[in-house]
Amino acid sequence: MKMRPLILPCVLLGFAPAGYSDSATSAAPALSTVQRAESTVAVIRDKDGCTITHASNSRFSPVGVDSYRNTDSLNLILHETFERGDDDCVEQVQGEVTVDATVYDRDFKNPKPLWSFTSEGWEAGPEPEGHWSLYGVTMPGCCGASDTDSYFSLWTGKRLFASTGPILSLEVPNSGGVLRFVGLLDNAASMSFKQESGGADDAIGVLYFASDREPGETLVLHGHKGDAYHYADLKFVIRGKSQKDRQLDLWSADKSKDPKSITGFSIRGTLECECDRPLLTFEVPVVDGHLSLTGAKSGDKQVTFSAGPPH
Repeated sequence: MKMRPLILPCVLLGFAPAGYSDSATSAAPALSTVQRAESTVAVIRDKDGCTITHASNSRFSPVGVDSYRNTDSLNLILHETFERGDDDCVEQVQGEVTVDATVYDRDFKNPKPLWSFTSEGWEAGPEPEGHWSLYGVTMPGCCGASDTDSYFSLWTGKRLFASTGPILSLEVPNSGGVLRFVGLLDNAASMSFKQESGGADDAIGVLYFASDREPGETLVLHGHKGDAYHYADLKFVIRGKSQKDRQLDLWSADKSKDPKSITGFSIRGTLECECDRPLLTFEVPVVDGHLSLTGAKSGDKQVTFSAGPPH
């Protein structure tokens, strides 16, 4: 059987640069430049043959905070600056992220500086894992340390919480955006653990419960001084049943804006030791909008809990 050649239609796609306008081909409005920035890189090879670099990279990210709910959303343009130092003879890297937020009106006019922060970190970006009101910064771990994620508010620029694994999120339905987030920081974190745990030398983990606008509260886990622990799991628990989803719609508080309506469930976490101990599991109830220190428990009898330092 003689085969016929297969002929496919060909479509040419073009890109019109900013400011280009051709009424015959497109009715799109012309774009206007609202911000500019420079990126630089410096490189040297030292006497040992190691390549040492320092790069300063700029990026812009337009973000509509709460845009899917509200046509008058917070229209931001984030100017992100990544300072990265690297030595190819050393495993560890050094990095810092600075974010400057400018707010605009609906037509992206009348710009006003809104907030700014600088954080240790290597990778970063808005809306991590789809959390539309957060900005995430990641510092990779070196030499057995855990990768550490720090989360900031896109509303205020404030640092809210940290975690060394996937976070949990909770929303009160029909409340206009009442949100809570849960993070778990282990004592093998690549940064911040001593400060976040209040400097306790027997601390093995920090549990966070925060909103998307202000830092919340923390609970510090103590026990097994000198052992390194890593985040293993974090789940919501309702009526004794572990929930598969990391996002919870709290229908029992439907339409309520009262923080005390956030209640009636627990947070269960699991930490894994670098030693030969079994997995360490703990559970903390949420009562009237707060982590319950008196209700916190662990299967490991050597583990105790304390209220964390203010943030």
